[in-house]
Amino acid sequence: MHLTIRTWATSMAAMAAALLTTASPALAGAPPAPVPATTDWSLTAAPERCVLLRDFGAGKTFVRLRLTSYGAGEWFEVDAFGNMHGVSVASFRFLPDGKPTPRIAAAWGSTPYNRRSLGGWMIGGSDLLGRVADMNEVLPPVTAAQAEAQHALAIDIGTKRFVLDTGPMAAPIEQLRACRADMVRGWGLDPEGQSRLKSRPQPVNDRTRWFTTADFPSFGASGIQSGQVFFRLMVDEQGQATSCHVQNEAAEERLGQLTCKLALRRAQLRPAIGADGAAVASTYAGVVTWGGVVLRVSGGEAAPVGGESATVVTAPAWDRPPLEPIKRP
Repeated sequence: MHLTIRTWATSMAAMAAALLTTASPALAGAPPAPVPATTDWSLTAAPERCVLLRDFGAGKTFVRLRLTSYGAGEWFEVDAFGNMHGVSVASFRFLPDGKPTPRIAAAWGSTPYNRRSLGGWMIGGSDLLGRVADMNEVLPPVTAAQAEAQHALAIDIGTKRFVLDTGPMAAPIEQLRACRADMVRGWGLDPEGQSRLKSRPQPVNDRTRWFTTADFPSFGASGIQSGQVFFRLMVDEQGQATSCHVQNEAAEERLGQLTCKLALRRAQLRPAIGADGAAVASTYAGVVTWGGVVLRVSGGEAAPVGGESATVVTAPAWDRPPLEPIKRP
């Protein structure tokens, strides 16, 4: 089985594996016409994530866009679902000022929802201006004026480009921030203090050793092939990880439980530093991809190894109740 651990700016275990490069032909031709929105933005708040959803186009041009904040500052995950086909590399940028994100693998089955047969592309993670950062890096907030200026999302998949007419992004980003503040407050932390951190918790030991290929279980005849787990560690003022929480809908609940048990056992961290220079309690966010589709990265690009097909659906259901937090033994 394969395993990838990353915090989005890097793909640590993949870099240590045999590297596979993928050519990226330049996009050619006139820019495509923007695909109009067909719904308003909708916000879903959950204990471990805040999700903005909006639909664009219809029929062959249908795309459902999802922006997910897991509470790690300005960073959010971008996913698109709809009538797109194949296996390729993908990136995105908000227009007109956002920088293109690094191209990563995007394929059927590369999302946490492959067991529900969703057609989808996991495009990557960044902030509104394309400042791709480690999920645990502190980024200066995007200003209201900067957010208002961004009015479309360009998605490059292989040699094709989709442009979604999002409209000015100030209002939806403000919704996402307000939801994120409520979420962080629900974790027992002060959202204002967390927004002014000088640094978030950082690993002391090699995080690529927190999870290894040897850790992947067979789970007997249950048919588990892959799963991606977003996790959050609560980290106290001494840098001790006190509990672990699965933040996304993992492909299999046991993979989430395994991820948390291993993270609590192996993670060694420096505490977060507050605005006054003192150590404070905070969170550490991470992502692990177990088995199935694995990303092997070289030179900022990636290609899938293996893969699986799925049936495209246009009205997926996203959420199920979050797992109970796992406490440090």
